[in-house]
Amino acid sequence: MKHSYYRLIKYAVASRLLMFLLQVGFTNILERYDTSTFQQSILSHEHQSAVSSNVVFPNGNIVDDYIQSSFHGYMKWDSVYFLSVSLYGYGYEQMLAFLPLFPTAISFLGRFFTLITFGSLSDLSIILITAVLVNVLAFSLSVVLLYKLTLLLSKSMEFAEVSVLLFCLNPANVFFTVFYTESLYSLLQFAGMYLLYQKDFGNLKYILAGAVFAAGSATRSNGLTSIGFLLYSYLMEAVNLTRNYQRKSTTLQYLFAIGAKTLALAISLMFTVLPFVLFQYFAYTIYCSSSEPYTKKEEHWCHKTFPISYSYIQQHYWNVGPFMYFEIKQIPNFVLAFPVVCLSYATIECFFKSAFKDVSQFLKYALQDQEVPKNRKYKSRLPIMESPRLLPFVLHLLFLVTFGIITIHIQVLTRMLFSSSPVILWYCADQLCTSKNKQNVSWVKQYLILGYFISYTLIGCLLHCNFYPWT
Repeated sequence: MKHSYYRLIKYAVASRLLMFLLQVGFTNILERYDTSTFQQSILSHEHQSAVSSNVVFPNGNIVDDYIQSSFHGYMKWDSVYFLSVSLYGYGYEQMLAFLPLFPTAISFLGRFFTLITFGSLSDLSIILITAVLVNVLAFSLSVVLLYKLTLLLSKSMEFAEVSVLLFCLNPANVFFTVFYTESLYSLLQFAGMYLLYQKDFGNLKYILAGAVFAAGSATRSNGLTSIGFLLYSYLMEAVNLTRNYQRKSTTLQYLFAIGAKTLALAISLMFTVLPFVLFQYFAYTIYCSSSEPYTKKEEHWCHKTFPISYSYIQQHYWNVGPFMYFEIKQIPNFVLAFPVVCLSYATIECFFKSAFKDVSQFLKYALQDQEVPKNRKYKSRLPIMESPRLLPFVLHLLFLVTFGIITIHIQVLTRMLFSSSPVILWYCADQLCTSKNKQNVSWVKQYLILGYFISYTLIGCLLHCNFYPWT
């Protein structure tokens, strides 16, 4: 097993190295879109940033030049905001849309690297190195956890390894490489999901998973949807407790057991929500007590009954809201998201087609966290896509993709889903894995999946790293 983990980490690191080399090559092949105004307006706080030129921060040297030019393609779009927050904090209101765990982590670790380099590198170079290391480490660990979670549910090492390889080549690959939160968020999501299946931990698994999901909600706002996994796990175990009580437990034993489980759930839910709430309080103390003219406007979020900065800033600065992105000019972005939408609903349809054959039996096994009997005939080539244990993953995907189409910038959907929902990878792996059931193999579907993964990896790196629209 240790050998397997070593191989998995090699996959992860090799894929990150490949993405780095592609970024270096593509930034020299394609003429870069002029980013100087955008980058300097964000990264300039006390110093003038020269990310788009060869000028560096004070005390810059040849090593600084090399580091900043090597990772030039990584410093585009939202990466600039995360770098700015890590360097200077939340200096502009719109930066409150970028949650604090990732920039805080690289800022904290950056201080350590400043010490061991004796201040010989500029702050920007230190932050770049730190961010790269954090993302590579987070991605590598997320690969291992995805493997463990997949193996636990599928009982197939081949299937788990194919899922991992697909993850290393997923269509949102560029965002797992540059200074975005996808790698860190995937690590936290997969860790929390895996912990909820550790029966040996008892009720402690809720608190541990809640703590991990809390870190996720401090990384991305959709981390709050992890609450669904906690509630499902609790419901499943509560049903089993009630069933066992009717057979062999006393009333007192039952009440104590269900009470302890409910308390653990309440703590885990509180953990998951708390970071987001605390960040809103942090934003309130910074901006709502300031003398800036824009905070005095009646429609400003500071004057709301519940002063939540996140939703206001998303709408005010980025036009995010229900059906607000449904415009003729956004058709190209809907086209970009079309493959992941189709893939998501194909995953959901594959799962529920099996469930609807016998709903009562399906719910029985889903709530007992059991597999269906071995003599059942499967239509999918591997049992995992018809396993009742996937119910919370599929419901989570259904919510995210539907909410994403209606509410968010549609082009963000690809990276949001591939960093949040392993069930898409499982569906793709199910289509690609060999099986004795040859008649169910769709070669067209296999080529479409591989073509989608590879083409979006290459095109995404080419466009994003040169500041063309790929966000």
